[in-house]
Amino acid sequence: MFRVTVQIHGKVTILHCEGRLVTDDDNALLRTAALSYADAGTTVLDLAQVDSIDAGGFGQLLDLSTWSRANGTQLKLINVTRRVREVLELTNLDRILEVGSGAEADSMVA
Repeated sequence: MFRVTVQIHGKVTILHCEGRLVTDDDNALLRTAALSYADAGTTVLDLAQVDSIDAGGFGQLLDLSTWSRANGTQLKLINVTRRVREVLELTNLDRILEVGSGAEADSMVA
């Protein structure tokens, strides 16, 4: 099961993700949550509690990244687990998706 909890700090929306970001109906949950807060200047996806991501999940992240660029907003991933970071690096997705640390997100909302 995949869950998203939302925190709003001015123009920064943090989506705390939990569970598995995989190809299924739950996958649409992340997109729906992100697009619901489209007015945010920055959307931060906190992936600290994401157990795994499959190709469909990475596709969803890429779609959100493309959408955010087209709409003049910023999408940032934080607290990416070691395993997910390795896949991002192996596939060169780390060059497309902006990956930061939790400390960076803290400074955005301070």
